[in-house]
Amino acid sequence: MLFVSGTKQLRERMVQVVTIQHDYQIRADNQNLMRFVRDLTAALSARGVLNLVVGFTALSAASKTGVPRDQVESLADHLAAAHQSQPHQAMREISFMELLTVAPELSAYLSNVVLCC
Repeated sequence: MLFVSGTKQLRERMVQVVTIQHDYQIRADNQNLMRFVRDLTAALSARGVLNLVVGFTALSAASKTGVPRDQVESLADHLAAAHQSQPHQAMREISFMELLTVAPELSAYLSNVVLCC
């Protein structure tokens, strides 16, 4: 997704969120994962996180019911802080155990997240 500054004072930036579905028997066309990708992309952009590729392993609840907005916001806060503390790290994995410390409810929806700059 290309983000363009409304005032043209900032350069254009690409943000990409990539998904890898964990439970292959769940239909991918229910739009819950697509909504999660859109919401996470928007939340990261709002926090000034640009040019970051985010990969994640979604669990069945994410596909069946979607990820609640407050969980997306908690994840975006954590990802933004992780990226800003180590902006030049080529790749960083946020494990299931780390997700538990960020927001225990996230563990029902995601098993891990990978950040690539």
